[in-house]
Formats: sequence, structure tokens, C-alpha cells
Amino acid sequence: MSFAAHLKNIRFRNTLAALVLSALALSGCGKFDSMQANERASKLRDAVRTYGKLVRWGEFAAASRYIRVPEKSDVEAPKQSLSMLKSVRVTHYRLTHVEFNEDQQKATVSHELRFFHNDTRREVSTVDRQQWWLDEKSSGWFLNGNVPDFTGALRAPK
Repeated sequence: MSFAAHLKNIRFRNTLAALVLSALALSGCGKFDSMQANERASKLRDAVRTYGKLVRWGEFAAASRYIRVPEKSDVEAPKQSLSMLKSVRVTHYRLTHVEFNEDQQKATVSHELRFFHNDTRREVSTVDRQQWWLDEKSSGWFLNGNVPDFTGALRAPK
């Protein structure tokens, strides 16, 4: 084999090695992104589950620890009076839908909700739609809003 052919063979092997390494690196990035996505989804699931349990058992003060409005938000959540929260007993709270945005920094979460209102002696069903967001600093998920809108649900037609 001539020297030129030998050089050509080395260049081919180096190019092939570079292509293989690039492909491996790119597939590794995909796995890393996938691992990050799974970790984010897992953290959201844990936050939503804990928040849901707190709401279900009427622990609204503890549930409010999951409520935080991001700095760049124009969402204004309805405020619930303390007397309203004291007169409500949640009887059913079931997760029905979770949808992430493209970069998995935000998620829309829906719950089927039933509660009994002591003052009206009425059980009311509603859907609690929530916007959750990922705080990069703490890597925790937070609800951009407030506890479910019990007042609005009571006003809705039967």
C-alpha cells in the first residue's frame, strides 16, 4: 500500500470515528434530555399529589406553600375568604389531566373536584384547572394561582 493510500485510509477511519462519536454524543444528549424530562415530570407528579392531598383534607394553609406566582406573570388568582375555606369540606379530588408545554417549564393540570358547603348544605362538582411552573432556582414546581375557586363553583348554575 502506498503512502498516499495509507493516509487516505487513516483519514477515512478518523472521519468515521468522528461521525460515530458525534452520533453517540447526540444520542447521549437525547438520553440526558429524556432523563431531565422524566425528573421534571416526577417532581411535578409529587408536587401535584401532595398539593391534592392537602386540599382534599382541608389543609389549605399547608397547600398554599405550593402557590407562588412567577415574576413575569399577569395572572391574578381569585382570593378565597378564610370563612369560605372553613365552611368547605372537599369530598372528592381526582387528577384528570396533565399537559406540559414544549420546554417542560410549565404544565396545565386538571382535577375533578367535589365539595360540600356547610352554609348552603350543598355538594358542588367542578373542575379545578391549574397552571404549574418550574422554578429553575429551587427546581421545584409551583401553582400559579390559588386554592380551588369554591366561591365561583357555588355561583355556577346547578
